Amino acid sequence: GFDAVVIESLRGVLTERLAAAEAALAAGVATAEALEADVAARAASAQERRRERDGHVQALARLRGDLAEQRGRRSAAEADVEALRATHSEKVGAVADAQEEVQSLKHSRETLESLATRSAAAPPAEDVAIAAA
Repeated sequence: GFDAVVIESLRGVLTERLAAAEAALAAGVATAEALEADVAARAASAQERRRERDGHVQALARLRGDLAEQRGRRSAAEADVEALRATHSEKVGAVADAQEEVQSLKHSRETLESLATRSAAAPPAEDVAIAAA
């Protein structure tokens, strides 16, 4: 009798503990599945962020290349501007020299025209009397 009661009592305790252990195991499995799903979602999110980062890195590299190219073009353009300024300065000097030459030639022409006009005019009477004597 007494053994049967103890065995039944132990059976009840073991059954309760087994049920509690099965419930804890089921909860652990459910938690593990939820965590696995969360890890998978986070891994997918991290992979997407890596792709975005890689895209940004490539875009940045292209932009840096474009910037270097633009700087090269700018330097070449600045060198061209300086060359044009030097050429312009030379041309301005040549124009000033030509204008001086034109003024000199105008003055010479006016002098020659004045002399030609005086030579073409009739000699004054005094000059004719001196020449006749």
